[in-house]
Amino acid sequence: MKIEDDLIIQADLKVLYWVLDRVAEKVKEDKEFIQVLLKLEQFVEIHKTRTNDMVTYRDTIKKARNEYRGLKLKYDGAKEHLAETREILNKIMNEKIDSDVNN
Repeated sequence: MKIEDDLIIQADLKVLYWVLDRVAEKVKEDKEFIQVLLKLEQFVEIHKTRTNDMVTYRDTIKKARNEYRGLKLKYDGAKEHLAETREILNKIMNEKIDSDVNN
């Protein structure tokens, strides 16, 4: 994970934890609101997990794309080299056939 991603995630979590703290201070006796607070806390944990997963997947996809590009360039280069080699071989074979016919 890049440091930029970590800073963004930490900033999000800081806001969510601040909200949790403020709400917890106000609702110490209200059972219904305590349930809301618990759901908010679940959301914080879900957000943390999903964000970490998203960053991991993004980095994995970026790595795979870079590897694919490298392999594609190698494949295209090999294909081009094969075409050039065949062209040269055909040229040599044609020259050899022409010289044998002329002799």
